[in-house]
Amino acid sequence: MMLKFYSLILLLIISPLGERVLLAQSNFPVSCSPYLLPQYSLNWSALTSSNNFLRVTLVLKDEKYLSGIIPVFLRFRFEQAGSVISTRPDYVPAIPINLTFGTPLTLLGSDLVNYFQAGNLIAQGAVDESMLRQGGRLPDGLWTLSVTAYEFDASRGHRQISETGIAMMQVFYGYPPQITYPAEGQVLQEQEVQNLLFSWMPRGTASRGGISGLIYTVELYEVSDGEIPNAVVQGKRPIFSTTTNTSNYLYGITDPALIVGRKYALRVRVQDIEGVNEYQNDGYSEVVSFNYGRPCTSPENLSLASSLSRVYNLSWDPQVGAQTYEVAYKLTTASVWTTAIAYTGTFSVVKPVEGKYEFKVRSNCSLARQSEWSEIYSEPVSVVVKSNLAGAKPAASASNTSSPKTNSNSNNSSTTGNVPEDPLDIIVSSQDISPAAIAQKRDELDKLETPSESRCGGSMHSTVDCNITPKVYSGTVAFVPAKGQKIYMNGYEIIVTSGDASAGEGLLYYPLCISVFRLAGRVSA
Repeated sequence: MMLKFYSLILLLIISPLGERVLLAQSNFPVSCSPYLLPQYSLNWSALTSSNNFLRVTLVLKDEKYLSGIIPVFLRFRFEQAGSVISTRPDYVPAIPINLTFGTPLTLLGSDLVNYFQAGNLIAQGAVDESMLRQGGRLPDGLWTLSVTAYEFDASRGHRQISETGIAMMQVFYGYPPQITYPAEGQVLQEQEVQNLLFSWMPRGTASRGGISGLIYTVELYEVSDGEIPNAVVQGKRPIFSTTTNTSNYLYGITDPALIVGRKYALRVRVQDIEGVNEYQNDGYSEVVSFNYGRPCTSPENLSLASSLSRVYNLSWDPQVGAQTYEVAYKLTTASVWTTAIAYTGTFSVVKPVEGKYEFKVRSNCSLARQSEWSEIYSEPVSVVVKSNLAGAKPAASASNTSSPKTNSNSNNSSTTGNVPEDPLDIIVSSQDISPAAIAQKRDELDKLETPSESRCGGSMHSTVDCNITPKVYSGTVAFVPAKGQKIYMNGYEIIVTSGDASAGEGLLYYPLCISVFRLAGRVSA
């Protein structure tokens, strides 16, 4: 008696489409080659509902069947760690698959429907028969498909007539799109004509072929102050929703107008209209929130300082997004406001002769937007004096009019005990100044001769139109001061009271106090 030994050789074949097909080569008369095309779906029903997913090719290769036809049927086995779906051992289809020698026969999903009916299968592990009946989702991971052909002839015991063909597929949930514009927390520039290009990046899907059948749903929500964007998209209706088959959407003038300064939330959902792909988070992207322009906010922290030329300097915290500021001021006893435009966070105004000012400021923003007025700021009892003068000790009182001693250590000027070292630190109020001393200094100025030279600009803070060209000193220039002449040093006005070619004496004028100031014979402009 002769024994026939069948030798099996396992080959790992990479198909032209990139799938891994493991074939067990032998001397069986039929070869069986399954293919799982790379659009691996999580849906069990996709095996037979699409002819672009599963294919099985059978070839009768034994020459002894040259003139005949051999009827066969198939048995399938899907296997993953802990899960198995296989053909029932007792299932034999009613109609066989007829093979002829040398002619390959390729079976598609629609040809194999009966094999994948729930009643003809056994499910074990993480899958159950209800999933098979309902065409539910396969657990994700690596699955191995084994297909074997058997003789249809029951009298011969349905003998195995082919090697077992093996194919593998990686089943996974696709990833939802990733929004690329706008970025999370971004402040978009407001536009006169609304024109925003929302865009996103499609990410890995379980199906190569399913990419062409994707649609995207774009949803836009308005987010109020204190609301969490992720909670808003779960509990509110979107202010805008549309679908597109591209990876961007141009949000234009026909779409709901966005309000400048408001916050919005955007999300995008991907869906496969052919039902091949399933996605994590049901296809929804992460929620991205953004601001459409910046709100036009009111200025804060108004404060008032005084210069040495009887000018008030109003300042406030600059506001992001403000292009200019509108300043309104009036006497506390008046009812009509005077307005002016400021381009930075400061504004200067001449002090009133009598009474006190009160101020308010608002921001002017893009697209003709204005903020609310700030709170009204009233002039305080005392105002900080600001100056760029430095170099002497604070004056004890403006009523001290004793003659100072000359100090000639400076090229520009020398100071007296009545000249403050840093007027920025002085608080000027009626309690510090003697009315009699003020009247005395004013009388001294009135008795001076009319200056022989006029100058444009009475202080560092203002200019006055005139036809006389001011004298400009450059470098170090020798001069002989004349009594009553006005000269300007470091932005301050000095009236000369006496002097010669080597030295002079004058009056330095600053708010509510006139002090004697000595001059050197050479002045640096």
